[in-house]
Amino acid sequence: MKSCLEFGECLKLIVSSLNITYNQLARGINVDPSLVSKWINNKRVPPYNSNHIQNIAKFISSTVSSSQQERNINEVMKMISNEKSITFRKVEDKIEDILLNGQEYSIEQKNKIAVRFNSNYMSVKTSKAKPILINGSNNIFPHNNDHISTSHTMCSECMITGEEYILSNILRILDEASTINGKHQEPILIILNSGVELIPFKQDFYRLVEKLFIKILENDWQIVINLLLHDNKGNTLKTLGFIQKFIRYESFKVFYFKENSPQARGTDIIIVPTIGAMVCLTDFSHYNLNNAFYFKNQEIINTLLYHHYRSISHSSPLIVSRFYYRDIFFCKSKTENIDRLGNSYFYSDGINSLTIPLGLYNKYLKIFNTAKLEIEEKNKWHETKLNAFSNRVKTYIYRDIYIREEFENMIDGKKPLTIDGYKTSLEHSIDKNDIIRYVHHLIYLLKKYNNYEIALISKKNKNLLPCFFFEINGVSSLFINACNPLEKVSNIPENQRSAFSFLFNEHILVKAINEHFLDAWKSIPDINKNKNYIIAWLENILEKLKQ
Repeated sequence: MKSCLEFGECLKLIVSSLNITYNQLARGINVDPSLVSKWINNKRVPPYNSNHIQNIAKFISSTVSSSQQERNINEVMKMISNEKSITFRKVEDKIEDILLNGQEYSIEQKNKIAVRFNSNYMSVKTSKAKPILINGSNNIFPHNNDHISTSHTMCSECMITGEEYILSNILRILDEASTINGKHQEPILIILNSGVELIPFKQDFYRLVEKLFIKILENDWQIVINLLLHDNKGNTLKTLGFIQKFIRYESFKVFYFKENSPQARGTDIIIVPTIGAMVCLTDFSHYNLNNAFYFKNQEIINTLLYHHYRSISHSSPLIVSRFYYRDIFFCKSKTENIDRLGNSYFYSDGINSLTIPLGLYNKYLKIFNTAKLEIEEKNKWHETKLNAFSNRVKTYIYRDIYIREEFENMIDGKKPLTIDGYKTSLEHSIDKNDIIRYVHHLIYLLKKYNNYEIALISKKNKNLLPCFFFEINGVSSLFINACNPLEKVSNIPENQRSAFSFLFNEHILVKAINEHFLDAWKSIPDINKNKNYIIAWLENILEKLKQ
């Protein structure tokens, strides 16, 4: 069995499938609950020389008392490993295998490079870079060809002066990587002490970096970014806007550190194993790149990799969890995160599942060909969400922003029904009576709860909000939605594509999206968010449906 999930994700899947709380696990294996939390959130991995995994497997297996619970463990194992011959193995062995493989994968990702390059680091010889001064002002951004020429030869160690030449060589290194299969290569490492300001206000450069990143990721490379996260709305939105195009790839990893961190050292670094490394010196007052050092010498590259991979151990993963929408654990996670302190905001081209009555929700789960056990679990969690909503909306504000044309298309049966962001393929139109029932219920919610509001924007005004859909629950839970990138470029119809949701709980990110949502809400014309107008608009839709 070969796991492609980190230890924390494997452990979360197991405890979630058996409804074991983190505190119960901590008591069961006699460790501090904070350690379990760090495991779950991928901030810590049990070392090879510990007996934590054996203790976890022993305790969890002791809680399995029914065939249904054992089937849940089998499902988790199949999900992680795609193995089929697992039925007759002991539960304890199954759990231990899942966690051991997750442990191996996590340690490989975070520490194997440091271990591998330790000898190089100790033996590397110091060599002075040959300084060269590059002058001129040739345009580095080709208008007719997105391919960056690699025909010219760079020295193995040199200094590059001038922002355009620095950016040109960054593109050259990335372009060379995009032509090589990275399956057996070490990950590309990017350290952004200037946050995402290394991507300057040059749209051509940004466009080329985006295309190159996608080519690199689709060519089996891993990209690891460790960036400085500023407590600044503008910078944070740029960070999310930059990474959201790539977070759908599991091989794209993002870590972050804050301004008071010892890692904030004033340099931006790009290291592409076997190809080259750039150490960029940044003028932070204007975010200009004045000078950079280029290295092609493998000993130097290995030393940089060793040093900076060690620094990542002091950073935190930006993405807490990744989910398929159809994944039962996505619904469970949304249920667990709904009870956060603070207001809730929703922006999507679908509808908020909190507005779907339980009976209708259950009916369409069956239409989605959902397994019986999954229907039971999702119904239970949906009922919990609805109860939490009816209690919380008395204290906190709930606001949904819908794209008017998308909502109307769904009501007219021109678009598949979307539940929790998952667009299913419906070969038949949505039952008109179900639409009527849903619209009735939406009007009921608007009339009953003063704190529940809906606003409408048109497709041409989508630039009011980020280029991704999201849901905020309180002050520490942000879900961002995205489609599978491999399916987007294929011939799979849009309504049949699987989708992902990503959970973030870093307060800086949640606060920035929260503020941006409120700014967008203020800029929406009053008529498009006035509750009486929205109710009248829905009642008009209802009358047309009944005709």
